[in-house]
Amino acid sequence: MVDFKDIDIVVASRIDNHERAINAFLSYAFFKQHTKNSRFIYVEDSITSVLSEHIPLWPGDKIIHSYNDSYFRKCASYNKGIKEATRKFVLCLDLDCIVKPEQVIKIKDTLNKESGFGICYNGMPLYLNYKGKEIFRNRQSIKTLDTFYPDLKIISMALQNFKSGFPSWPDRTDYEYCKAMGCEAVGGCLLGLREDFKKIKGFNEKFVGWGYDDSEIVSRIRILGYNVHKCNHKLDFLYHFPHTNTTITDKGHNDEPPILENQKECNKIEKMNKQELWKHIGDWEW
Repeated sequence: MVDFKDIDIVVASRIDNHERAINAFLSYAFFKQHTKNSRFIYVEDSITSVLSEHIPLWPGDKIIHSYNDSYFRKCASYNKGIKEATRKFVLCLDLDCIVKPEQVIKIKDTLNKESGFGICYNGMPLYLNYKGKEIFRNRQSIKTLDTFYPDLKIISMALQNFKSGFPSWPDRTDYEYCKAMGCEAVGGCLLGLREDFKKIKGFNEKFVGWGYDDSEIVSRIRILGYNVHKCNHKLDFLYHFPHTNTTITDKGHNDEPPILENQKECNKIEKMNKQELWKHIGDWEW
């Protein structure tokens, strides 16, 4: 069991279907079982607060209800949680995801020696299917996660080809309990010093719903001169629980799907140089 005494875990939440409620409970219960002194800050972006009906919070954990009756504002919710945090480090964790707690400690130890932020897995998310999810639900252990490993020989060959410049990585590789989708993911589990999140103005609140928000903040971190660390062991995966379709509104600010607006914002940020970006985020509220 690892000690999270200097880490606040911030989760942006919208329980828009029953599967997400189960995922929220599984993630919370897993970290509580395998860490000590962990503290969760949930920011629930919804009309009515329902998260407390699904998660029996331990003392010290909290749910902040951020009233919102339209689009899921995940980035704004993360920022509210970061502002509420008081510990040295903040772990921004997606509601449907877990990593082995030891992976978070690896990144934390790195950040205590080197500046920057850290992605607490190796860039390869494993998307569990419902069969895998049910197995984990019955046995919420590290050993259970170990049974979900894909065929590492095939993954290693695909990864080597990908790094060598060959476009041979399949869109998805299905296994008995999960599917592996790519090897350069950056979202789902970002760790940083609370003060550094403050300096970069946290997440970009122009983003609505899901899509490109994780890519944008990692690109922004790099452009602003911070290092981006990640776990480098081949077994340091991120595990994503399955869920049914969400109820996110289809249109955004300009009657376009939110993901298209998010993509435009991400592209705009990625075209800036360091000086331009520091000036740009200077106008962001914090």
